[in-house]
Amino acid sequence: MTRSRIGVSLAGGEFSTDRPSFSNEHPGTLGQDYTFNSEKTFAYFADRGFRLQRVPFRWERLQPKPGGTLNQSELGHLRRCADWAKSNGARVILDCHNYARYVMPINGVPTACALGERVGKRVPITPEHLTNLWLRISDALGEHQGIDGWGIMNEPHSLGRIPWRSVSQGVVQALRADGDTKRIFVGGDGWSNAQRWAEINGSQPWIRDPLGRTVYEAHCYFDSNGSGKYTRSFAQEYDEDPRMMSRGVDRVMPFIDWCRRNRVTGMIGEFGVPANDQAWQEVVKRFVRVLSDAAMEGVYWAAGEWWGNYSLSIQPTRNFTKDSPLLEVLQG
Repeated sequence: MTRSRIGVSLAGGEFSTDRPSFSNEHPGTLGQDYTFNSEKTFAYFADRGFRLQRVPFRWERLQPKPGGTLNQSELGHLRRCADWAKSNGARVILDCHNYARYVMPINGVPTACALGERVGKRVPITPEHLTNLWLRISDALGEHQGIDGWGIMNEPHSLGRIPWRSVSQGVVQALRADGDTKRIFVGGDGWSNAQRWAEINGSQPWIRDPLGRTVYEAHCYFDSNGSGKYTRSFAQEYDEDPRMMSRGVDRVMPFIDWCRRNRVTGMIGEFGVPANDQAWQEVVKRFVRVLSDAAMEGVYWAAGEWWGNYSLSIQPTRNFTKDSPLLEVLQG
């Protein structure tokens, strides 16, 4: 089997952040509210050709005070994930799964503060805070050979005063000035939507990277509204869309074309379907084929030991003895 360009997100480190009580001061408890997967999961997917493994984490847990020191316990969990990936022939992307926000108490109420957003008379979370986070991560883990690169922000969106273009350029510039040589994954504004990439992010690339190792990251889901929630059945989707089987291709091609025109590297940082519904498999096959033709990486969303009955999960069941029916399709 040729080496697949398809990786997988091993989710868990970002769990339970939608609870009303969640904030940097109440981040939850590891093993109770959130998790990092065991070595068995890293080894399982590496053995099946998923050598690029995206590991989501939450900023509030890793850096409890904006601009402050990193939580050494949380950092240790990320280091262990990288260790396990490396020992099994894979590499991780560390993904700050925060949507360009940081949740902290404002007047006692947990508030998702957007980067650069004024709250009352101050700006609680600045672009400089995000740059500080990544400089600290780089200084701690930058030499780790099990780390492929930095996913500086998952699905930024709805920023007001400060454009995401300048925020992301600032992070890249600071990392390179600090001597970091890892790949840097920069998601697009507007939830990193692949189909609307140029409309939202402009016709030209915006990152100036002296090493040329920035990767533009788009996300692509195949339900009618592109949310990835898949609230309707495949039959309902198909009845309303005669091009249903090519929907994934239609949605990703604008991003692929943008990367080609601008001679930049892109990747699909998230895509996924209800994994146990065989009707979706042809849509995924065509999507994976077009990524392969474009020599573009893609990372499936998602796997992880805590997903339970989450429909998009490709985590093996029965104590790792039963593969997801979608696994073979993704392997190509």
